[in-house]
Amino acid sequence: MSKLIVSVPKLGMSEKADDSRQLYVMAFASDLNIKENKEADIIGGANKNLPELATGAATKDALNFALASVSNIFPVTKSFRFASLSGSGIMLYPNLDPKGFFALQLFFIESDDNHRRLGEKLEKVFATESVKTAVGKLKAAITNPLIGSLMGALTDVVPQFFKGSGDDLLHAHSHSGFDFDDYGTTGTGITDIPIANKLIDATLRFRVRD
Repeated sequence: MSKLIVSVPKLGMSEKADDSRQLYVMAFASDLNIKENKEADIIGGANKNLPELATGAATKDALNFALASVSNIFPVTKSFRFASLSGSGIMLYPNLDPKGFFALQLFFIESDDNHRRLGEKLEKVFATESVKTAVGKLKAAITNPLIGSLMGALTDVVPQFFKGSGDDLLHAHSHSGFDFDDYGTTGTGITDIPIANKLIDATLRFRVRD
C-alpha cells in the first residue's frame, strides 16, 4: 500500500505584512488506519507532540483518532521573511499508510506568549461538545464521514480559542483525499500546494510513495 508524507517546507510572512512575526503551525491529521498510526512520533522540524502540552482526559480521547502536533516557533522579519527550513521542513504526517483516506486541518499561528497557554487552549478545544461528540462516534466505527466530522469540528472550534488571546490565528487550511486520487496530489513525485493570504506565505507538501 502507498504511504504518504505531508510537511510544510516553507513558512513565512507575506510581502504585504508590515512587521516582524513569531510563526508556528498546528496540525491535526486522521486516516482510516489511525488506530495503528496514532502511535507514530511526529518529530520533523523539532515539533512538539500535543500530548506533551495537553494531558486531560478529553485530549487523550481525541488523540486516539488524530495525529496532532505543534511546531517550534520561527521568527521572521521584513528582511528575512521565511523560516530557515530545508528538506521536508515541518513534518505533519510522517511516512504512514492512510489505508484509503486522509484528512488534514492545518493552522498558521502568530505567537505572542511562546506556547505558554497553548495547552490550556487545547484542553478547551478537545472538551467542546462538538469535538467530544465526533470522538464518541469514532469509537464505534472509523469511517470517512466520521473522520470528516472530527476535522470539521476542530476547524470550527480552534479559531474560537484564539480570539482575544496572546496568539493570533493567521490562516486555516483543510485538505483531504482518497487513495484513488492519490490523496489529493498529482500522484507523481512531490506535490506542492501554495498557501498564502495577506499575512502568511507558506507551502504544503505531499509525497505519495509505494
